[in-house]
Amino acid sequence: MNTETPNTPITSAPQVAVVMRTKNRNLLLHRALASVLFQTLSTWHLYLVNDGGDQTALDTMLEPYRPLFGNKITVLHHATSKGMEAASNAALALVSEDFFVIHDDDDSWHPDFLKYSVDFLTKPQNIRFLAVTTGTILVEEEIQNNLVFEHSRVEWAANRETIDFTKILYVNLFPPISLLMRSSLLQSIGLYNTALPVLGDWDYNLRIMTQGDIGFINNNLAFYHRRVAGAPSAYNNTVTTQLDQHQLYNTLLRNQWLRDSLQHSPHLFGLMQGLIFASGSPATHQQHNIEGLLHQINQRLERVEITSAWVHKLLRPVHKIWHIALPARRIVAKIRGRA
Repeated sequence: MNTETPNTPITSAPQVAVVMRTKNRNLLLHRALASVLFQTLSTWHLYLVNDGGDQTALDTMLEPYRPLFGNKITVLHHATSKGMEAASNAALALVSEDFFVIHDDDDSWHPDFLKYSVDFLTKPQNIRFLAVTTGTILVEEEIQNNLVFEHSRVEWAANRETIDFTKILYVNLFPPISLLMRSSLLQSIGLYNTALPVLGDWDYNLRIMTQGDIGFINNNLAFYHRRVAGAPSAYNNTVTTQLDQHQLYNTLLRNQWLRDSLQHSPHLFGLMQGLIFASGSPATHQQHNIEGLLHQINQRLERVEITSAWVHKLLRPVHKIWHIALPARRIVAKIRGRA
């Protein structure tokens, strides 16, 4: 693993470890693999972890990709599923690159995602940031007859700024696909928590914030794909099919974080009460959801206005001809006895 501390500049060509977990999702895996291959920054290595899926089917699917990846892919097979976080940790145990990122097998990137995020973290003025997240597009889709149909695209509104610790204490602000991290974090805060069935990424993000800051690039370079209907069980998103689990562990995690903090520093009780009330109260969370919904509505209204303008422009010549032909139309109407 990288032995550099978070504030040590990288002097050689930066290397990125891309960690991808999969299990019997070959239909969407094609898109994820292409997302990595098309990156304009080429100094990456893909660690693909098959977490209990059909090994033969995956090896067959990967065969055409082997010449494209060359020696830039490592495939790990788990005979039985060990869970998302354990799958990530299996790959991270092999990482020697400067940065790492979790690329889920159903998500995708803009070709410049790694270029811009690595550039951000390698700039001397950004040495304080341990990770960086980019703008994200939420893509809603469904699967029918082994084909993926896109429903909509909206801008991710939960976060558009450098991460505020008080805000992320209450809810996760970004999806994993949008976050590039320094590999030095693997020494300072360790691996992912395998005891968590969901929200392991949120837990890790908060642990990052105990060490330093997470920056933000105001450019939509990540695409978080979510199935809204019609998906076979293997292709479901946990955020939609395990909503109760997400809500339960949202509470349990915050309880544990607060409990641990008070055990180590009981004198901070009053300060933490104020911070959590100010940033994480149900009213604040509800306002955050409303703001996100209004942002999405505004985006859709803008699309309607653009479409309306184009329709008006296209129909303008037709309307002009119809107006010029008014005398002729009146004569025709008289002949037909309609005037």
